[in-house]
Amino acid sequence: MRIFVHILLSLGAFVSSVLEATMSRKDNWEFYQDKQSNWRWRRRDSRQRILNASRHGFKAYSDCVDNARRNGFAEYIRTRA
Repeated sequence: MRIFVHILLSLGAFVSSVLEATMSRKDNWEFYQDKQSNWRWRRRDSRQRILNASRHGFKAYSDCVDNARRNGFAEYIRTRA
């Protein structure tokens, strides 16, 4: 049992360090409205490549931001009209 707990703690530390390394780069989060006036988000890297994006549009801006938070968004960067 003790070894199992140690393995879980080590795995958790590894996953945490990988996530920190991934999120430490200067990614830009963009929130914008599509042609149907639904809110969407996308995450771009420093070379402007899209890394991740919302799978569908949201009627409410707050729902869009909540979805982005579930996908790693931590702070406001930029909004595109």
